[in-house]
Amino acid sequence: MTTKKATISDIVRLTGVSKTTVSRFLNGRYEFMSEETRQRIEQAVSELNYHPSAAAQSLRSRHTRMVGIILSGFGGQDFTQELSAICSELDKKGYTPIIFQGSDDPEKEREALARCISQNVDGIILHPASGDHAYYEQVMLENDTPILLVGRNIADWPYDRVYIDQPAIVRRAMDRFREQGFRNVALFSPHGSSPMSNIHVRRNAWTGYQKEQGVSPEALLFEVARNNAGIYTDLGESLDAFLELARRERTACIVSGTDLLTQLLSLIQKKGLRIPEDFGLCGFNAWNWLELVNPEILIINRPLSRLGQESGRLMLERLEKGSLEDPKTVILKASFSGENSDG
Repeated sequence: MTTKKATISDIVRLTGVSKTTVSRFLNGRYEFMSEETRQRIEQAVSELNYHPSAAAQSLRSRHTRMVGIILSGFGGQDFTQELSAICSELDKKGYTPIIFQGSDDPEKEREALARCISQNVDGIILHPASGDHAYYEQVMLENDTPILLVGRNIADWPYDRVYIDQPAIVRRAMDRFREQGFRNVALFSPHGSSPMSNIHVRRNAWTGYQKEQGVSPEALLFEVARNNAGIYTDLGESLDAFLELARRERTACIVSGTDLLTQLLSLIQKKGLRIPEDFGLCGFNAWNWLELVNPEILIINRPLSRLGQESGRLMLERLEKGSLEDPKTVILKASFSGENSDG
C-alpha cells in the first residue's frame, strides 16, 4: 500500500503554527521563532517523515535577481501588453524576467514551476492554468519563493494576486443594452475554453445575469469552434442564426475574445450590416483600434498595462519585504470607451 506523502499542511495541523512559520523553519530561517516552536516543528517533521521536494532541498544560498513569469499563452494581444509592463517594472529594480509558457495546460504549468525553482528564481508571477492553489502554495512555502497570481482570480488564494473584475463589466454591458431598449443580449464565445480562462468567467457572469432576469440563456449563447490555424470555422453559421433572432426582436451581442471579434467584424462588413441599426455589438478592446472601426460599438477597455505594472510592483514589494505576511489583492476595473479607467 502506498503511503500518502506528508505535506506542509500536515505539519501545520500537528503543530498549530502557521504555514509561514513552517516555511521559515524548512528554509533555515529561525530568527523569528522561539526555541519551543522550533522544536515542535522539528518533532512533527520527524513524526510525519516529511521530506521536501528535491528542488526544495537545494539550499537557496543567494539571490539571483531573477523572477519567473509563467503565462498561460503568448498568442493574444492581451499577453503582449501585460508581459511588457511586468518586465518594465522588474527592470526598474534590476530584476531579470525568465519567461515560461504554461499553455493553459496544468502539466506544462507544473513543469514551468519546477524549472523556475531549479533556476533559483527569487519570485514567480503566475498566470494560473490549473487553479490548483494548494499545489501553488506547497511550491511557494517549500522553496521560500513567493508566487503572485496575475490575470485570473482564484477565490481561495490567500497570498498576493492582481486581476481585472471581468464579471462586473459584463453585467454593466448588459445593463447598458437593456437601458438602450434591446430585448435580448446574446453572447459569442470561443468553444472549449479553459475553466480558468477569463472567457469562461465572462460566460458565467453572462449566464448568471440572464437567469436573474428570467431568461433562458441557451438560445442566446453562440459558442464558436476554432481550428488549429485560429479560424472560427462555424462563425458564419452562428452569425446567421443570431441575425434571425435580431430580425424578430431588437437584439445585441457581447463578443468575448479579441480574435473572435476581429473575425466577426470582417463578416459584418462583408454582409453590409449596420450597428446599431441591425443589432447592438459589444467587444473587448486590446489595442484601442475599435474606435477606428465603428464608434457605435460598445467598447470594453481592460487596463492590461496597469495589470502588468501592478503585478511587477507588488512582486518587488514582496521581495523587498522578505516575507509572505500582509498579502495584497489588487482588483482593477475595466471600463467603456470614453470613461476613466484603471489603465
